[in-house]
Amino acid sequence: MERKHSSFPLPIPLSAVEGVIWPAPAGGMQAVTLAALHELEHSQHLAPEALRARQFLQAGHLVAHAARSMPFWAARFRDAGFDPQAPIDATAWARLPILTRREVQDAGAAMHCAKLPAQHGGVTTDSTSGSTGTPLTVKRSALSLFYWNVFALREATWHDIDLAGKLVAIRPDWTRPADHKGAWIKRHANWGAPIATHFPTGPAVVLDVRHSTIADHAAFIQAEAPGHLIGYGSSLEALARHCLAHGIRVPSIRSVYSQGDVLTPGGRAACREAWGVEVVDNYSAVEVGHIATQCPVHPENLHVQAESAIVELLREDGAPCAPGEVGRVVVTPLHNFAMPLIRYAIGDLAEAGGPCACGRTLPTITRVHGRERRDLLRLPDGSGVVPYYGSQALARFPEIIQHQVIQRSLTRLEFRVVARAPLDARAESELRELIAATTGHPFDVDIVYVDAIDRSSSGKFVEFRCAIDT
Repeated sequence: MERKHSSFPLPIPLSAVEGVIWPAPAGGMQAVTLAALHELEHSQHLAPEALRARQFLQAGHLVAHAARSMPFWAARFRDAGFDPQAPIDATAWARLPILTRREVQDAGAAMHCAKLPAQHGGVTTDSTSGSTGTPLTVKRSALSLFYWNVFALREATWHDIDLAGKLVAIRPDWTRPADHKGAWIKRHANWGAPIATHFPTGPAVVLDVRHSTIADHAAFIQAEAPGHLIGYGSSLEALARHCLAHGIRVPSIRSVYSQGDVLTPGGRAACREAWGVEVVDNYSAVEVGHIATQCPVHPENLHVQAESAIVELLREDGAPCAPGEVGRVVVTPLHNFAMPLIRYAIGDLAEAGGPCACGRTLPTITRVHGRERRDLLRLPDGSGVVPYYGSQALARFPEIIQHQVIQRSLTRLEFRVVARAPLDARAESELRELIAATTGHPFDVDIVYVDAIDRSSSGKFVEFRCAIDT
């Protein structure tokens, strides 16, 4: 879609040729990325049937690779009566069984492909507990990370963001030394990849969200006067409400970006009132990449990133949801051959939308129901912080299938665990030390083994819940 009358027009890309600034000749991977971004400008207006045909075309290469290279998938296709060499249509696709997070976890290394096409590059390892509290080890190819960057750039080009301004991010900074005490602030000359590798940007400052209170966050943004603010949806809501309650104004803020968890309608309204801007939200996950991105014209809609993944919203009978219906989110990332996830139920519920009046033909989601906003962890002095207790590090405990943390008092946490077998005394001690180190406070931790962790009546899973009167 053409950008009209933007307050902050997209800057000239960085040039690869000395002495030539505009029009900028790009080079290397920058040129490849910008070419892919240009292709997305066309595909976002394709007729739905043409878009689906291209998705199935790419999916055909993914399933052929999985069948050829991975016994797990070869057996699964065979058992489903699915021919991975045949052209894919909707009928054949629906024949494939849904892949659950528990199946991925149980399969372990069988989900990781050892041999990739050479041009897909190297493989990196990450971990996530996602929105279900179920830890996974994730393998991603360099190619899938390339596409992650392409869709991040698409989001930046869709929205009216001042790339020349200062960016302030309140999020985990994994470069923080483990023994560091107090607030951790890190300054950067630019916004970092992928935006700063393609366009000139202003500086960036990161405050590690761990071990810092909402009051700390408010003082930080006052001192830094950012043009662009990034944070988790729940912490942005708490920060906005704190600013409103204490009469704190930060007039420099021109755009706000929410990530990581759901920004509630009330949270969106609080941010709008506190800072006078419409928050940009998106829906993504470590293991599948970009799922949906907020429409720049109609913020109530999230546009499915259909060039990145096949995203299905399915009713209990397996049929696709009609607009307004809520169903489980099933995702097939199309480009990560290092860990094919085919018809993967991510563990969320979402409401299907209809055609968007913005003119883009990408499918829409109107609301993600399965990701609950985070409560704040209350410290012994009564202040609140975004809860961090080493959830990603839980991948080092293979016995843990799923977890949930409930704060019972200002000094006590209950760590509820679904486990293949109880942890031994040494592992339990290590887990308690991990929680103390990551929260920054010596909470008493009760480890409680349970058979299952239920969702709420609305279908939401709550990874952390504060159960004290605050």
